[in-house]
Amino acid sequence: MIVWMSSRSRCSASWGVSVGLRRWSWPRGPVALRTKPVYYYNMGCYHASLGHFEQSLAYLERAFEMDGDLRLHAKKDRDLDALRARLEAQHA
Repeated sequence: MIVWMSSRSRCSASWGVSVGLRRWSWPRGPVALRTKPVYYYNMGCYHASLGHFEQSLAYLERAFEMDGDLRLHAKKDRDLDALRARLEAQHA
């Protein structure tokens, strides 16, 4: 599950993804956002959907450190299907 943030945010975008003719940007977000485990979880999902698996795993590990309950959610999250075996192997 990825929560898209508005590209109209006061923060600059660190990268973007082309979707059809539209370009979606993922802003860095306010500093307070980076204190929330869901930020790291969503970034992990975002990178997984792009095929950036190492980056995705790094974000997910940070999210799991901050909130272990997210690990249970990740087991069912379809955005993470491509990483399922690696996630399970890391914490077997």
